[in-house]
Amino acid sequence: MTASHDHVGSRQFKQWIRKADAIVMATRCATHAATGFIRAHCRPDAIVREADGSGSASLLRAATLAITRRQTE
Repeated sequence: MTASHDHVGSRQFKQWIRKADAIVMATRCATHAATGFIRAHCRPDAIVREADGSGSASLLRAATLAITRRQTE
């Protein structure tokens, strides 16, 4: 698992997105330009999940579901 804090639109951020098998986003508190950028640049087969809450437990649950789903495909 890797976390990225790169800026939206940067070459590095776009590379992270294109390489990812699964992406989990925290959008409950705020949705911003990164959300749309990620959806526009991820691979078609990438699993993109939004956490159902705003805390770390929600992010962990969403990541676990994404990984589990990826392993069963």
